Parts: sequence; structure tokens; C-alpha cells
Amino acid sequence: SAVADVERRFNGSVLLVADGRKLIREQKLKKVNRRGPHEYIFHLFTDCLCYSEERLNGNLHLHRVIDLRVSACSDLPDAYNNCAFQLRSEIKSFVVVAPSYEEKLLWLSLLNRLSHSLSQSNTRKTRMPLDA
Repeated sequence: SAVADVERRFNGSVLLVADGRKLIREQKLKKVNRRGPHEYIFHLFTDCLCYSEERLNGNLHLHRVIDLRVSACSDLPDAYNNCAFQLRSEIKSFVVVAPSYEEKLLWLSLLNRLSHSLSQSNTRKTRMPLDA
């Protein structure tokens, strides 16, 4: 599966395969930190979003997992040529910059739709931990 393929790229350090979890989108985006925008690989799954750095050997190093059930995103039309949005969760809030306005709109739409459908869902799925 696509989820198992992503999991293999973490070289055994992260467990992603879980019942009902599907990979929705994978893309290089920039996360803005104190030093400015830094490129990460973002993986959007049906229940969470994770971002990672790609190592020289092609493996991934996980930085953070965001639970979409307790997160929200909003457009930042005046930032980074209208290509940025803010992602807020229980643990972290940060700005993400997409390569284009259209890509930003796509990410906002997917994130909002997934978090809305998760918050509407009455069934709590058992998920595997993400740290091995």
C-alpha cells in the first residue's frame, strides 16, 4: 500500500500502517520557522499529517505528527505571495508555504475536509502509534 511505502522510507523508526489509514497527498512544502522557510516532505493521511526531512540516503526523518481531529488551518492571503496557510494543533502552530496559490488552495481544502469529517465521525478508530 502507499502507506506501507511511506513507512519503509522511515527505515523502521515510524509505524504508519493502521486500519483505515490512507495516504491522501505527499508533497514538498516549506514550513516557516525562526530562520525562515525550510523545506519538508509533508504526508497527508486520512487521520493525520506528518512532516519530515529527507536524508541524503533517501530515508526520511520524522519531525512531527499532527492529529487532524484536533487541528485547524486557515488561509494567510497576505503572506508569501498568497501561497501560505497556518496550521494549528494542540501542540504546535506554524505557517506552511506551498509552491503556488493553487497548491495552497488544494491543501486547505483537503485539510479542512479531512478534519471536518473526522470531527463528525462518531466512531473512534484504533490507531497504531507512530513511534516505533
